[in-house]
Amino acid sequence: MLKLKNKLVLEFLLMNTQIGITIVCYIAKAFTNLMGMASVGVKFVFGGLGEMERKKKNAERLI
Repeated sequence: MLKLKNKLVLEFLLMNTQIGITIVCYIAKAFTNLMGMASVGVKFVFGGLGEMERKKKNAERLI
């Protein structure tokens, strides 16, 4: 485990330098891509059940 002093230095470097901000942005983009892949996987596994329910409700509302 990092000691408090080391954590504070790392936090300062990541949030207050261009290199740190770049690293954080790359990590955020990686998580965004992972969430996109997870969404595709959920749609594959459940076959778009949520979309069918939404279409059904919209159709009932139009009637």
